[in-house]
Amino acid sequence: MLANIKGKIIYGNIYNNYRYIYIVNNMGYKKKYKISLKKKILFKNKERINYGEKIIKGSINYNNLINIKGINYTQINFIKKLKNIYSTQGVNINNKHFEIIIRQMCNFIKVIKSGNTDLLMNNIVTNEKFYKKNKNIKKYRIIINSGDSKIYKKNNIINIISIKRENYFLKLKNRKCIKYIKCNPAIGEINIKGITNTSLKNNSFISVASFQETTKMLNKYSIKYKTDKLKGLKENVMLGNLIPSGTGFYEKKK
Repeated sequence: MLANIKGKIIYGNIYNNYRYIYIVNNMGYKKKYKISLKKKILFKNKERINYGEKIIKGSINYNNLINIKGINYTQINFIKKLKNIYSTQGVNINNKHFEIIIRQMCNFIKVIKSGNTDLLMNNIVTNEKFYKKNKNIKKYRIIINSGDSKIYKKNNIINIISIKRENYFLKLKNRKCIKYIKCNPAIGEINIKGITNTSLKNNSFISVASFQETTKMLNKYSIKYKTDKLKGLKENVMLGNLIPSGTGFYEKKK
């Protein structure tokens, strides 16, 4: 359990084997927490706590930490924890190896609001797909008044170029133009996945099939007529291609 706000801890009443505590900030805003009596509270009554600090003893939920402290802080914290595990065994590993793994684990976004995109709420999608959908929706507008247009109707989501073209012809005929507003992008939050889930949610079916249940995965994707665009490192290595990195990246671009 992590503190969502910065302030002073105030112990509250005990009820049904739970202690209620409050964090009160300088503005007087109060945040309530329900804690089992079996859990050890790390702060005494009236002690100050910063946001993102652990309230009780135990492991950190990194999905919560991201929402409170941000992605950069979370990744640095993650690397420190992992390095500490290996250093106690006398093993020194360069940060770059952890950074690559953690980057893949943080490569997913949970959709909080779908906006005007076709993403579904609470779905978990890759960063690439999420930002691609949001970039694409910027090219569209919602029609709030169709004017004298016979092509488009109210609430239609239409490409801005098509709307401007229609308005151009309406102006030539002295007709009412279409009125429109910007589309709402999707809103999401980073969702950390374990190594297994990360590998199985890869866009490349070759990479997924190489991880586990190879026959099952190949059958599944062959039924779907799935096409692998070979954008990642692993699938290109498996097929003996140049990897899309360094000099190989520019060859791909050409």
